[in-house]
Amino acid sequence: MTKATHHPERRRFFRIEDKVYLQLEADEQGDSTAASENIGESSFYPYINEFRTISAESKHHLHLAENTDPHLAAYLQALNRKIECLAQAILFSQEEQSLEANHVIQLSEGGFSVFLEQPYEPGQKIKCKMILYPNNHIIFFTSEVIYCQQQPHSTPYTSSPMKPLYRVGFEFAHLNEGDSQLLARHIINKQASQRRQSAEKPITQ
Repeated sequence: MTKATHHPERRRFFRIEDKVYLQLEADEQGDSTAASENIGESSFYPYINEFRTISAESKHHLHLAENTDPHLAAYLQALNRKIECLAQAILFSQEEQSLEANHVIQLSEGGFSVFLEQPYEPGQKIKCKMILYPNNHIIFFTSEVIYCQQQPHSTPYTSSPMKPLYRVGFEFAHLNEGDSQLLARHIINKQASQRRQSAEKPITQ
C-alpha cells in the first residue's frame, strides 16, 4: 500500500459540511473528459445535462427580465424548477433502490474532501456520482485526488476501529457548466439554511 501523503487544501472557495450520497470508481483510462462514461449514469442524463447547461447560459437573460418584468421572471424561474423536478424524477426512476446519504463531506465549488477506508494516490482520476439533498440533485463528474492522509483510528467516521481511515481531498477535473451552476446554488442555499438555523438557536445563559 502506498503511504498516504498530504497537500495543503486550496481555500479560494467557500466550504460547507454536507451529507451526500457518494459513489467512487477509479478511472483506469485517466480521461477527465469522458463524462459519458461516469458510473451509474442514466441514459437520460445527457439530455438533463443539456437542460442545465441551457439554464446556465440563459441566466443573464433571466436577470435582465427581473429588472424589466419581475412577474415574467418569476414565472420563468418556476418553469425551470418544475423542469428540474421532472428531470430528477426521471433520474431517480432509473435507480434500482432508494439511495440515502452515506458520507459527510466538506464541499466547495472547487472540490470536496471525505473520510474513506480506501486510500487513493494523489493525481489519480476518479469517476464520481453524487446526490445532493434535500432536493435529490444527481450529478456525475470526474475528480482528481489532491491529497490522501491517514487518520487516527479514534475518528468518529471509522465504521470499524480495526480499519485505517483516510481523509482524501478531491478537485473537480470535469464538471459541466450546468452541474457547476447547480452545485453553486446548492452551496449558497445550504449556507443560508445553516445561518438561519444558527440564528434560531436559543441563547443559553
